[in-house]
Amino acid sequence: MRHLARSVLAALALGASPAAASFAVTPNAPGQYAPRDECSAQPGGAEFLAALKAAVAARDNKAFADLTSAEIVLDFGG
Repeated sequence: MRHLARSVLAALALGASPAAASFAVTPNAPGQYAPRDECSAQPGGAEFLAALKAAVAARDNKAFADLTSAEIVLDFGG
């Protein structure tokens, strides 16, 4: 589950704004950089995704932060 959290949070950090995130069930666009859900089938993945969606929809920073791992480190090259 920590891998799932890191993957989702990395995607958000790389430009997928939580405010702009769409959680509608739509097919992924074809292409090399199309988003793919490779984690929902992992143990705990569906529960994590549900909690993530709820935190984003509610704009609940604390709930969002509680989903992160202490192993996540953001570095801007400094």
